[in-house]
Amino acid sequence: MSALEDAFRCFMDSDIEVLVVEYTILLRDGRNLVLKHDYRNAFELD
Repeated sequence: MSALEDAFRCFMDSDIEVLVVEYTILLRDGRNLVLKHDYRNAFELD
């Protein structure tokens, strides 16, 4: 897993409107629910 993949997943699973990575700008134009992940059970609670 890379930081770029983490950033993209965070972007897709949140209400962030713009993601800028180096020379690439991604703008939110709707949400593709196929790419949405449920992370609630992926981590232990603090």
